Amino acid sequence: MKTSAKLAKTLTVIFLFLMLSNLYSTENKDSTSFKITFKGFVRSDVIFDSRQSVSAREGYVLLFPQKPIYDINGKDINEGVHLNQYAAGSRLIVAADQHVSSNFKIKIYLESDFTGSSNSTYNNLRLRHAYVRIDKNKCFLLAGQFWHPLVAEDIFPDMLSLNLGNPFKSAIRVPQMRFGVANYRNFDLYFTASTQIDNPSIGPDGSTTKYMRDAAVPNLTANIQKSHQNFKIGAVVDFKTLLFSNVDSVLGMQKTNLNSMAYSIYGKYENPKFLFKTQFIYGENMFDHVMLGGLAQAEQGYRFQSSQTASGWINVFWKTPKMNLGFFAGYTENMGYKAATNGSFFARGSDIHSVYRIAPHFMYKASSRLLFYSETELTTANYGIPDAQGKISSFKAVSNLRENISVVFLF
Repeated sequence: MKTSAKLAKTLTVIFLFLMLSNLYSTENKDSTSFKITFKGFVRSDVIFDSRQSVSAREGYVLLFPQKPIYDINGKDINEGVHLNQYAAGSRLIVAADQHVSSNFKIKIYLESDFTGSSNSTYNNLRLRHAYVRIDKNKCFLLAGQFWHPLVAEDIFPDMLSLNLGNPFKSAIRVPQMRFGVANYRNFDLYFTASTQIDNPSIGPDGSTTKYMRDAAVPNLTANIQKSHQNFKIGAVVDFKTLLFSNVDSVLGMQKTNLNSMAYSIYGKYENPKFLFKTQFIYGENMFDHVMLGGLAQAEQGYRFQSSQTASGWINVFWKTPKMNLGFFAGYTENMGYKAATNGSFFARGSDIHSVYRIAPHFMYKASSRLLFYSETELTTANYGIPDAQGKISSFKAVSNLRENISVVFLF
């Protein structure tokens, strides 16, 4: 495993070097048509938690506190403070713009950090974004890896935490083909066909991209948004289909499809000193978006049902020349399933009724490149008992207080 990881890192560095060499070679042939930007930041975090939490990357990415588990003396083994330090959030970005003609432009973008794609690859170089975007007149085509359309990157919350608003919003990147049209009858439209990579769906065989690959139908998403002066609003419709298979000793091969939908509306208001963003999501089978939910086996036969999840968040931000103040608040609720299940749940938070979070943060600009951050996250999960439809009763609140102090240097 270590040898494979080192080989992957070496190949990645070689690829970056070859790509940069090729870009600079192209720039030398026509210095007026190619502009290359190499940038990023170094980030150091100190994080304190008041209890054990459901998280990723050695606790760096927090979702919600773990439920109480009691020992023979009645003591909750998940209580107790924790402290860790991180630098894996540091980032490298390479971007290149080439203007082919007055109305035709190509953009290349590559972004990585060091958080890996799982706990086992933490501190390894990870691909975040890698895409080519082609613009002509009011249309564009984006091909590569980028934010899932449910992320609505135009209204991404301003916050320090590496969870980026999970589990209240989607914050995943996926391989995709996206076609967009700007200012069509005063609206921006784009349509996306995507697959899965780092955050696959879950099912009887665990969390794997196999279910979407076997269905042979990409995740299909349509976005519409409108901008007017300082305002922007938008809506998203998302369709996903998965295929599950099983070999039964009596019935032989069994296959079943599961379709699920997700809907979102979002908006923001911005002026030079103030920023307000918000988003609401209703979704089925949202496990792959690092949100609550997933699926469950139906009461009879080899069939599955999608969970239902509702969530909303707001982000308020005040800006001054030397410091920024921000506030994030989110709420998400597990709404169970539309019909009875056989009790076999393949989901995140199947025993959670709801989760909410409040997170104020402060940023001080020591210079244009040196930034100091402090963010406090209070996250509460209401754990209970699921019934046959996955609806939670008799729930009890459990909270975690996280303090994150960070130093960032931009280059």
